[in-house]
Amino acid sequence: KRKLEKAEEEIAQLLLLPSHFRVVFTSCGSEANNLFIKGYGGIKKKIASLGLEHSSVLETAQFLSQEGGDYLALSDCNVGGRLDLSCMKKISESNVKLLCLSHVNNELGSLNDPLQIGKVAKADAPHAKLFFDGVQALGKVPINQEAWNYISGYSISAHKINGPKGVGALIYDSRLLLTPMIHGGKQQSGIR
Repeated sequence: KRKLEKAEEEIAQLLLLPSHFRVVFTSCGSEANNLFIKGYGGIKKKIASLGLEHSSVLETAQFLSQEGGDYLALSDCNVGGRLDLSCMKKISESNVKLLCLSHVNNELGSLNDPLQIGKVAKADAPHAKLFFDGVQALGKVPINQEAWNYISGYSISAHKINGPKGVGALIYDSRLLLTPMIHGGKQQSGIR
């Protein structure tokens, strides 16, 4: 328990996390993506993405859509693998509650800047929470500390920074209600 708490503290310090963010360890980045998208988005909130994200993001959103949720693929908002910020009004008008993006795309290497996207989202689509798959960015692309004012969830994986395979984490704003995927355990604040 002490080692886990120390690891949480180290991650929080390295990523300059605000005190209301929580680190939840998972088995990988894919599990972290699933945990946030299902746990926050679920079938009750409209979810959107560019359609270029890692399969663990896309297939989770598609699964929720098959279960009665609403998924919006923003393929017309793709500019070189990045979100065209002029589409934020479309996101708002479509009543999107969760926008899922790759911080760094795993196929194209394109970068979605959380700070820039967050500022535009706050102005043009304030009801859309932002989730970033940060697996490819970890250790390579720093996050501006101010960006955490706009990010609701962020996933990482240890193997991308020479850590062991089978270790990932979800970093999320603990002020949000997140439903666990596994019920009955009280570990990690009852989230996993």
